[in-house]
Amino acid sequence: QFGLNYAPNDKLNIGFRYDTPVKLDFKTKTTINDSTKMKISQSIITPGISGALLGIYPVYKDGLKTRRDLPGLMALGASYKVTDKWTTFIGGNYYFNEAATMDRVEGMNVDYHNGWEVAAGSEYWLNNKYAWLVGMNYADTGAPTSSYSSTEYAINSTMVGTGLKIKQNDTTEWTIAYNHYFYDTTSGINSSGQNIRYSKEISSVGVNFVKRF
Repeated sequence: QFGLNYAPNDKLNIGFRYDTPVKLDFKTKTTINDSTKMKISQSIITPGISGALLGIYPVYKDGLKTRRDLPGLMALGASYKVTDKWTTFIGGNYYFNEAATMDRVEGMNVDYHNGWEVAAGSEYWLNNKYAWLVGMNYADTGAPTSSYSSTEYAINSTMVGTGLKIKQNDTTEWTIAYNHYFYDTTSGINSSGQNIRYSKEISSVGVNFVKRF
């Protein structure tokens, strides 16, 4: 990871970061004890729990080798102090997905597009102790529908958030924040050839503590 920071004056601060890609190989080692086994009833073969599980979630298959690299990342951001109380932020990330090998299973590789996201935020000090925070982020993952599964689907999203920063003293700060993610709704074809609708929303609460020595 490489980073640069440049502050041309007391108001403007600019940061740049680059993360190299990281090669990651995974191998599944699992044993599933299935007391139901395979059942044969009236010429109809019904798989047991193991067979059904491996059919729906093939990642649990023993010995399966998967390649999912962390792609290279380039990030650029800046903050500007509009007044003594008000600071604004803007930034973006660019993910070099096309140069990485991801979701390669038994010789098959899912072709990702490069992903990107952009964010903006603001911090306003109400007084010497409390600051109000707001922000938003839009993310384009670059993930094709062929990468979606019942347990994981990286669809595009918009995040909005707000929070309160509490300056306990000159060396201690607390931040309490609430975020909500609005995901796009899209459709894809699963391994059984069925058309699946993917949609979700996520809310989160975060607490941050900073102590300066």
